[in-house]
Amino acid sequence: RRVSMARSIHEVEIAVEVDGKVKRIPAIDAHWSKPALGLPPFLPPDDGMQAMQWSAGAPVVEASLRRLLGAPMHVFWSYMVHDASVISFIDAFLRFTSRELALCADDCDDVSASSDADRRLHECVLLVLVRLTTP
Repeated sequence: RRVSMARSIHEVEIAVEVDGKVKRIPAIDAHWSKPALGLPPFLPPDDGMQAMQWSAGAPVVEASLRRLLGAPMHVFWSYMVHDASVISFIDAFLRFTSRELALCADDCDDVSASSDADRRLHECVLLVLVRLTTP
């Protein structure tokens, strides 16, 4: 009976071609976190102008987080370790985001209901946290 010994992701190297030469790069490395996501710091909007600016930038942040969520494991973890903007954004989002997400039926016209963009961003952040905590 053979026992398979699992290796830590930190011990894995991936062969890639760099400048015409094959090079072995650790699975968790800054190489995999390029280009940097460059997520902006999350600050809750205080007034109408800031809210408009944030609502314009929120889809870009959401798209970046969705790309990160779709990345292979070694790329996801390389971004977590080497791109400070990701953890900085998640940390600020958890500290400063509204604790309320208004819920209503699809036919609800309540203006206090959270926008779809806010809900999608909350969902992305939650999914990043879930991926961080699951093997």
